[in-house]
Amino acid sequence: MNIDRLARLAEDRASLTEEEFSGLLKEAGKDPAVAPEILDQFLVDDLLSRKFLGDRADFHAQAIERVRAAATGEDFCRDTLDAVRQSRKFRWRFGAWETAAAAVLVAALFLMLYPRKVEEPPEPTPAAPAPEIGGLRGEYFQHKDLTIPLHARIDSRLDFRWEPNVGPAPGLGDIFSARWTGRILPRYSEEYTFRIRNDDGVRLWIDGRLVIDDWTQRRYIAENRGRILLEGGRAYSIQVEYYDDGNLGLLQLFWSSARQPEEIVPSSCLRPE
Repeated sequence: MNIDRLARLAEDRASLTEEEFSGLLKEAGKDPAVAPEILDQFLVDDLLSRKFLGDRADFHAQAIERVRAAATGEDFCRDTLDAVRQSRKFRWRFGAWETAAAAVLVAALFLMLYPRKVEEPPEPTPAAPAPEIGGLRGEYFQHKDLTIPLHARIDSRLDFRWEPNVGPAPGLGDIFSARWTGRILPRYSEEYTFRIRNDDGVRLWIDGRLVIDDWTQRRYIAENRGRILLEGGRAYSIQVEYYDDGNLGLLQLFWSSARQPEEIVPSSCLRPE
């Protein structure tokens, strides 16, 4: 018998009459090339369809429904064997090995269909979040009045010294202006003192408030201070404007508070817009 044809008939079990099924089973049993699994499926299909549902519906659907109704696999096998032994609707008999054969078939059915715990692959370790970029966005202008922008970049902190005739970026000499914007994150809730060393002019806004205003041309390094009350962990807007009118250029931004020793404001406490 052709195994492909036998498998097709097994899948279409409900279309067979009792006589057709019995003949098919006998014919299959005479063919040593028929896979034992197909014969087993025919046998258990008939047992389940006759005893449990009273019809010949889809074999797998019946088996899965019974498996799900059982508390454990042992319950499924025991209940199925009991039902097989009590059934009086068989059209054929197995002789002395009936119970043993049924036990083997039910056990095989359980191993094939009972829901198994599938070992799921381990969840991939989430990639570490990319560190947040620190610093301020710097815009550099050709003239000292913040006009004709030529260059933009992220500066990690404001700690610059430019020698005469040397500018901060290609195309810029020692006469230029710059604007830095972003956010500043204080560590503590207290009054902060901001100190700027500058040559030439500088202005500082924190949270929209003008804290330092020294827009002055000079021939020496100046120091300016301003104070403002800040809340720890809160991000405040910050804007610094600066111009260099030639010769030496210098800009350094410090901060300090009761618990914050003076330091140049670090990159970790600055965020670009």
